[in-house]
Amino acid sequence: MDEESHTGVRRLQQAPVMLAVIIVTYGPSLTVLQRLVERVRERADWIIVVDNGSPAEVVRWLSAHIPLAIRLPDNRGLATAQNLGVERARALGASHVIFFDQDSSPEASMLNILVATWKQLQAHGEQVAVVAPQVIDRRRKESLPLFRIERWRLRRIRCSDRIGILPIHTAIASGSLIPLTALDVVGPFRDALFIDLVDIDWCLRAHRLGFRAFAACDAVLSHHLGDRPRRIAGRDITIHPPERTYYFIRNALWLSLSQPLPMPWKWAIIRQAIRRSLFLILFASPRTHYARYTVRACRDALTGRLGPA
Repeated sequence: MDEESHTGVRRLQQAPVMLAVIIVTYGPSLTVLQRLVERVRERADWIIVVDNGSPAEVVRWLSAHIPLAIRLPDNRGLATAQNLGVERARALGASHVIFFDQDSSPEASMLNILVATWKQLQAHGEQVAVVAPQVIDRRRKESLPLFRIERWRLRRIRCSDRIGILPIHTAIASGSLIPLTALDVVGPFRDALFIDLVDIDWCLRAHRLGFRAFAACDAVLSHHLGDRPRRIAGRDITIHPPERTYYFIRNALWLSLSQPLPMPWKWAIIRQAIRRSLFLILFASPRTHYARYTVRACRDALTGRLGPA
């Protein structure tokens, strides 16, 4: 590498990280949302809230406290909201974005650790798509599994098993740091998926283009998963309403049938869709609603009808 190239690399490594935090909301608790905003305010260069048609009191709060809020008249879905946030961040001059759901709770050091991890990976020549935190399910008090493909198998790993930086294949969007350079190459999130598996789809597209995802186990995010846990067949099961279950089953089948996913991921999400639909039809209430939405999800996946339900 000549001196000019060395200078370019040093300049790239020394460029400041201009960070936009993007929070997607849909009828949030204002107390929880305000706490999240206060947690990220110190490190974020910009805070962008994209609201999917929340009630008037939320709109008034955003108007008073979030100058960069994007208020949508109705629910346009997670993917569209994230894409709108990215467009705003790019226009502001951000180099990186971090996404949050409205009920996420990052530890005070999380953002700094993610940025430091990205810098470390970049200095080692990695083409980074995502740096994700360790995610703790607040209800179950346990670290969520991360996923990595090894020898044609989808392996679950956990930050609780080890510390430091873990190479992974996919990460949930909430809490994830993504450089805009990766979004420029991989493209936006897939609007047509609306909500479920949006992050998985984007990560796997990034992987096909040579990007890599990592988890920074020292960065911790507390997250509220699911709508209501129920005790079913002796187990605490996190259950989404029938409408949300529709999106997971539809998107899982459509992605598996129409997209070039790695075979371990195809089998994993098809198996999960089958298990989830059968379990909910047999045990959840109202069963007829779950059955109807499951049939509709399968039909729409096969015919390619995506977007909002």
